Amino acid sequence: MAPALKTTLKSLLSGSTGENIQACLIKSLTKATPEELKGLSTLLAPLSVQAGDKKHCVRCHVEYSDNENHQKACKIEHNKEGDYEQTNIGSDEMTMTMTLYCCGIEFDSDDSPPTRFCIVEAHTTDLGEVMYYDDATEDGDNENVISCAKAGCSKKRKPAKEASASRVSKKRT
Repeated sequence: MAPALKTTLKSLLSGSTGENIQACLIKSLTKATPEELKGLSTLLAPLSVQAGDKKHCVRCHVEYSDNENHQKACKIEHNKEGDYEQTNIGSDEMTMTMTLYCCGIEFDSDDSPPTRFCIVEAHTTDLGEVMYYDDATEDGDNENVISCAKAGCSKKRKPAKEASASRVSKKRT
């Protein structure tokens, strides 16, 4: 490929949003030739590998892959039966604010919380990035953020070492 074309494509991809690139590629699939499809498949092979490599989020306990992870992928809803605090504002007893203990969000008691989620972040496998709630000491920012052991994740899935070993043994056969 000519260096000028590579430069032009790199500039085009760098200056476009991910959503626009994705929409353009999806729309182009209907008209693409077999050669173009094969070329695109080759270019996107690393994404295909990433899609098959599932990880476990230690914050929200959802399985995910790197290519579907983003800054708003990990979502934890407010605790529906959660504790809250009501505060009277001024002398008017009808005006109260509520503070949810799960995340500390405040809102007028006549309204619902302004958002459905108390946590919206990227998925993570790094325990150091997560502040877990501890019932015994009431430490932690959010009572909805619990460890994998408390959520029962280790019972639902294979431990990481077992999963890696079974993947390796499957590749050899």
